[in-house]
Amino acid sequence: MKNSAADFQWQDLVIGPCIESVRFAHEHKFFLVKNTSPPYHSYEGVQEEWAAKAYDLYNIGKSPVVEKVTSIRVDPEQKNLKVFTDYDHFTIEYDSLHLFNMDNIYGLEQETKTELIGYRVLDWFDVRAAGLHDLDEITLDNDFIKNIRFFKTCRLDGDQPYKDLVCESFLTEKQLKSVDFTDTMARFKTISILEERGLEKPKLELWKRDVYPIKETIYKEQNSIYWRR
Repeated sequence: MKNSAADFQWQDLVIGPCIESVRFAHEHKFFLVKNTSPPYHSYEGVQEEWAAKAYDLYNIGKSPVVEKVTSIRVDPEQKNLKVFTDYDHFTIEYDSLHLFNMDNIYGLEQETKTELIGYRVLDWFDVRAAGLHDLDEITLDNDFIKNIRFFKTCRLDGDQPYKDLVCESFLTEKQLKSVDFTDTMARFKTISILEERGLEKPKLELWKRDVYPIKETIYKEQNSIYWRR
């Protein structure tokens, strides 16, 4: 029996911030709640697809939660959950719950086991010299500086041809704490790679380092809750 005190009663609810959860909800026209921020930056190709599909779901009323979600507490026996944001909270009843991510989700600890398997690290650099070139992307066979993506600088006014860059690495927890894999070492290695590609005397200045945990979750499906990753 449905609880009349619930704020929403949805047949199918998808929880997750990733492109896979957005695609799944968009394809089936299910409701979507993003339990954390999407792990993409504006210069990734997948970000455009994510934004377009997420906006479409919002427009058709399938993604009404626009505030940042701080936590979600699931009651699998009652088939409902409470969503908490920075400014509000509300209750959702569901028939089927489709999980893509367990961040900030509570109440399912007995049914899940989550392990940290590594980190995705993005080092953002302002290119102070050798920023004028035709390179768009460099892909390497190495987890430390696996990909370098170039983008038009936002530091200069007007439509400038100069480019800044972001380096993507995949590190273990031990590597992340090691001096051999700091943003300084990433800068040195990136300069060497750029010189090998023909750029003369590149000069890089760190803007910021973003670190995203990579987790693996084992989930025992039960009572209309489905793990979709």
